[in-house]
Amino acid sequence: MSMGVPFYLDVQAGRVTGASGASCDVSSREMMLLYWMALDAPPARMTRALASADSAITDEITHRAAEALRRRLGMDDGAVPVLTLANGMGPASTRPWSERTTVTILRQGLARAANTPIVHVVGEGALSAGEVRDLVGRVAAGLRRDGVTPGGWVAVDATQRLESYLVAIATLLIGGVVVRLGDSVGPATLRAMVCQAPAVLTFSARFDLIGEAHETGARIGLEDGDGGRGDGIGFADWVADCPAPPPDLLSEVTIGPDDPALVGFTSGSTGVPRPVCTSHEAVFRTSEAAARRFGFDATDVFCTATDFTALSAFRSMVTLAFLCGGTTVLPSAAGREQPLALALEADSHGVTRLTAVPNVLRGIVKAHDRLPPHVLSCLRTVFSGSGILDAATAEAFRACVPVPLVDYYGAREIGTVAYSDPDQPGTLTTRGGLASEALIRMLDDAGQPVATGDPGEICVHTDGLMLDTGGDADPSVGVRDGWYRTGDLGRVHASGRIEIIGRRRDIIKTRDGGLVSPIEIEDVLNRANTVREACVFGWMDGDGVEKIVAVVIPADDHAHADPGGLARALRARVMDRLGRYKVPSHVLLRSELPRVGRGKPDKITLRAAFEAGLAGTRD
Repeated sequence: MSMGVPFYLDVQAGRVTGASGASCDVSSREMMLLYWMALDAPPARMTRALASADSAITDEITHRAAEALRRRLGMDDGAVPVLTLANGMGPASTRPWSERTTVTILRQGLARAANTPIVHVVGEGALSAGEVRDLVGRVAAGLRRDGVTPGGWVAVDATQRLESYLVAIATLLIGGVVVRLGDSVGPATLRAMVCQAPAVLTFSARFDLIGEAHETGARIGLEDGDGGRGDGIGFADWVADCPAPPPDLLSEVTIGPDDPALVGFTSGSTGVPRPVCTSHEAVFRTSEAAARRFGFDATDVFCTATDFTALSAFRSMVTLAFLCGGTTVLPSAAGREQPLALALEADSHGVTRLTAVPNVLRGIVKAHDRLPPHVLSCLRTVFSGSGILDAATAEAFRACVPVPLVDYYGAREIGTVAYSDPDQPGTLTTRGGLASEALIRMLDDAGQPVATGDPGEICVHTDGLMLDTGGDADPSVGVRDGWYRTGDLGRVHASGRIEIIGRRRDIIKTRDGGLVSPIEIEDVLNRANTVREACVFGWMDGDGVEKIVAVVIPADDHAHADPGGLARALRARVMDRLGRYKVPSHVLLRSELPRVGRGKPDKITLRAAFEAGLAGTRD
């Protein structure tokens, strides 16, 4: 990388200040150019990032614009700006651009000494770097034999089992793309994933649910025997039949940073789950940023309790340990399903960095009185991924396991590029959020920036998002003018921290004209010790008046309490903390909530059930 020139960029104000103190205004386009220049990206990558703002842009035009911006800022031609953003960080990498790929991380991890343990499979033992290299090499040779070429899609159950771990690594090393099949989704969603993302090969233990869809390509069962495949060939037999890999198999494929690495799926809340691609660059840079922010090193032991449909879990399972020289623990089937078993396994294997969904954290809290004293004292950080980490859960978990708890993803679109502050009890919804090396702006309905501290739509420009962020069924979300319009409403405070107010499409307008964000009511309800989880949405009555509806899962000790009394108490709680016009007109008690992707409550289904009179007790 060329010698850097330091600048401070205030994204919200649209102003850049140099080391000398001189400053000038910069346009939205110039901010994006500065971001990619700070990454030392080639013009072709800049052009791809800016193309949504102007389809006529070319690499030559981008290059000239970058050089003109350098001259305007008093920089030499080709000099690299070093940006500092409001939160004290900025886009940077010590790796040359061409090496910012998942393959670079995987090769680095597998190049360790042959006898170095790199993965512990609970109940089966440790595997060394040499053993994993041999297994991955054989799987990679089998993938090639069965027709997987660079860019080819390989579908695999996104579980923490060793077979999925090996298939994912081998696929990426030969230039393939990993299609992550959700482990916890229902049959209809699973079949939709398969049909929407046809693969050359599919590795699954759920072919009995998938059926005979031809989009799976060749089928290899992951369970003992055929795993529901129907023709008797399982993973062990398939691997035994794979050819021995040539010595250079794992080093001969060239992958570019903006080539696709992973395929995931939209939540399905607006229809059939849609496949979206994540680039090698996004996996590499978010892994690198997380390692730098949280100080990961070779003494770290990583474990994830959720499937790796979320990028946070994939990093925890594979890339973070490979990047920093640490090790990975793959939990047993019991550990993946039972929070108590997971806690015991994590403790016995010395896990230092645990990634878990909020439901697992709640389960550990519930089981804590059955755990030995000081269990999980090995932990340095717990990352909550893929679900809504409410304040009540965060506080209860910290009381049981006093280690920093980070909201790694959150339930909102902004969560893909932001973390909560590990030194604060708040989550992203309570002013704890920090953008990780991304440009974040708050814009009003006219697309103009709002003042610091004022609410607006959260818009993001970063290399850490999916390659495909447009075309969403929700017209409020997508790439416009080079910025990803998340559909989230929030504030950026002077400190650089982000406060999420709610979803733009979820905002409720009451009879008296007040604007209500469901998330703030949910936060108040979730803090009640009588509530395990709350979901709030708007409902239009027959007179065209929008009302507030709260659906609540009571805490176990209150599951059989007088529903009318509990509902009145919860309304009074909202009244006391937020005022009369934010009090729900209906409070419904349920034993569970319907879910969409990443564990988010399915508000569409809840609203439809409520309107049909099927949502349960009304008060």
